[in-house]
Amino acid sequence: MAYIGKKPADKALTSSDIGNDIVDSQHYAAGSIDNEHIADDAINSEHYAADSIDAEHYAAGSVDGTAIANDAVDSQHIAADSIDAEHYAAGSVDATAIANDVVNSQHYAAGSIDNEHLADDAVDSDEIAAGAIDTAHIAASQVTYAKIQNVSATDRI
Repeated sequence: MAYIGKKPADKALTSSDIGNDIVDSQHYAAGSIDNEHIADDAINSEHYAADSIDAEHYAAGSVDGTAIANDAVDSQHIAADSIDAEHYAAGSVDATAIANDVVNSQHYAAGSIDNEHLADDAVDSDEIAAGAIDTAHIAASQVTYAKIQNVSATDRI
């Protein structure tokens, strides 16, 4: 029942007493709407104006992985130099994430490549520069009789 004039004091005002679209934001007193007066799930993406919420409106820790759609973050959405080694999860970067020819000798830290980090047979004569191995770089007892060319059992030094 809609009231004309003043509502009787003993009657509660209900939503059926108010016509559609009668009350809008210009009729709210400042601070009159708080979390207590907003129904669960009342505010969703349909109620946001385009670009009305940006980083300054997020509460710290309010956005986590479950709130980000798959493939929503790509190189267009990451600020230059915003991600470095401290931001990678352990094991998150593997060979499939590295483009061919991206890592070369300019990117190696001094001493980062040692025997432990080389695969068996990773370096062969094609990768060794001419003259790179001299007598000083041959370990003792590494040249055997079988490795000396053009020497037979009868032709000994």
